[in-house]
Amino acid sequence: MIVFQQNDKKIEHLINALSSIRIKAKGVSSSMILTPFFTIKMILRGEKPEVYVFRYINDRKSFFFTFLRYFSEILQILICKKFNIKIWWLCHNIDKETKLYHPTINKLRRKAVKKAAIRIFTTNRLLIPKAKEVFPNKRVDALSFGYMEGKFSESIAENDETDKEIISWINQRKNDKSKFIFCVGSPAKKSIHFKHITKFIEVINSNSDYNWYAIVIGNSVQKTTMLYNVSHRHFLPSTIISKYADYYYRIIDDYSISYSVFEAVHYRVPIITESYGILPTIVEQYNIGIVVDNYKVAEKHIINHNITESNFIEFEKENNWKTAANKIKECYEIDVK
Repeated sequence: MIVFQQNDKKIEHLINALSSIRIKAKGVSSSMILTPFFTIKMILRGEKPEVYVFRYINDRKSFFFTFLRYFSEILQILICKKFNIKIWWLCHNIDKETKLYHPTINKLRRKAVKKAAIRIFTTNRLLIPKAKEVFPNKRVDALSFGYMEGKFSESIAENDETDKEIISWINQRKNDKSKFIFCVGSPAKKSIHFKHITKFIEVINSNSDYNWYAIVIGNSVQKTTMLYNVSHRHFLPSTIISKYADYYYRIIDDYSISYSVFEAVHYRVPIITESYGILPTIVEQYNIGIVVDNYKVAEKHIINHNITESNFIEFEKENNWKTAANKIKECYEIDVK
């Protein structure tokens, strides 16, 4: 039995894939602070896990809550050692956590999990070199995820009226000389595409044969006539993306792979990014997008890209739930059996 910290949509997909190859797994559905009690309960029921998988080491603004998370993680590590439960770390963010309010405590938390883990997984093979740099002398491997149909988080709102307004705005501007860039995501500090998108649209339109428009969803940005902004998180139906998106615009300044990469690949939409974090390497290695360095000459590189269907297919062959499940099975058999 493998137990994953935090039972979200990603883990649900991974558990289903593991079930298909006869590996039992479950996610912790209660608060992460209560994980030690969840583990003890399993042990008392005769369901002791062989592997416990740490995931996010995010914190909160509340010092008290963050300290409780730290205490809970230390207790979980001690329980695992006491009952010979192997510890893995599925490290979504190699260099830093998405939410970080108390750096000193967070550093101690990451250090504790790193020391306890017998294996650390990145979420793409291209992250392995950075992981080996950050986690020297540890066994590092890659465990990629895949595309998820529908919402990946229940906290993302749905609104038909918002969808109708977006479609209307696009249709009023759509013609042979229009290009639509979708910039969709969560307002995390690492998501710096929200800071860049307005200037990008303004500059690329200043000397262009096309009309470049941006649909920006998830955070408030500086307004321009060439940009439509939904300032909150909103679930955009697949019908809108597949019909209207010419490009995805995504800039992440850390060493993690954004879920929007899987989404863009699924819809066969090239990604426009800039030289921050690992995303440029992923985009160039798989040839699923364009890395922009100079806005003034960006258009010719974007329009003349040589991205084909086969590039997206190759990415999907390597990055999917079945591949992830097989990698877990391989490591599980080495570490446990």
